[in-house]
Amino acid sequence: MSDPFLKLLSPEQLPPNGLPISGNDSEQLEDVISKIRRSLNEEIPTRARFLLQATLQTLPNPETELASTKNDEPIPQQCIINFDHYFNVEHVTSSEPAWSLLRNIAECADIFYGLLENCREISPEDIELQRAGFLTYLDLLERRYLTTTSL
Repeated sequence: MSDPFLKLLSPEQLPPNGLPISGNDSEQLEDVISKIRRSLNEEIPTRARFLLQATLQTLPNPETELASTKNDEPIPQQCIINFDHYFNVEHVTSSEPAWSLLRNIAECADIFYGLLENCREISPEDIELQRAGFLTYLDLLERRYLTTTSL
């Protein structure tokens, strides 16, 4: 089995460039955000992870392609490639950016809760800080993709 990669959207696809979602997709996105939020509010990490994994099973997995990298960065291209490879990161474009971002949050939270199951040395303050970060990201996605007013 190959190592999982964190699929980061290319900057061109990040909000505010993403378009609001409407109709059934909007309702489905809202439902999934709610499920992930409920799992993050679970007190017991094993229960949170179980809920996250159940949600991931139903979450759309949009097509992604490796993003072409621009060489106008101040960092040499080979350094970026080495960094991405070392941290198992792929910069991608997605057919459905909102779903890709949401899947990414759920996968990262699942990995985090898996870590909590095996590592008792993480302080409650650090756990809460990470959990709050995931919840904040869900709030941002909700505001960006589920509101009809411009930000």
